[in-house]
Amino acid sequence: MLAQTFIAFILTALFGFMWYSANIGFGKQWMHYTGVKPESTENTAKVMALGMMLNLLTVLSIGFLVKWLDIISLPAALTFTGVAGLGLAVGVTATNFCWEQRPFNLFLIYVGHTFGVVLISTLVYTYFN
Repeated sequence: MLAQTFIAFILTALFGFMWYSANIGFGKQWMHYTGVKPESTENTAKVMALGMMLNLLTVLSIGFLVKWLDIISLPAALTFTGVAGLGLAVGVTATNFCWEQRPFNLFLIYVGHTFGVVLISTLVYTYFN
């Protein structure tokens, strides 16, 4: 499971970098909606390190669930991704957004990223299961 975790971790980290990239992803929109300025990133290294640790926690959790639920086929992996990636991510994130009254497009950016991480991790663990 160590190799699967490493592969899923690297792929989801690359996905996250691209997703939030100002050049090819939604970085400009994310900065606009959150008010983060490129020049206000003095703690970037600390934030990135924490983000990577949390990404590893997510990848490990998905790996545990894929193994525990014995997900070994593509249809089962896609079903799991639908339930976990959309059902849980949308539900939890939407609740926060309702209270915070944040822009709907920011909600889509967050949910899209979460869904992508769940999909990539699930497919890696299923493929090597």
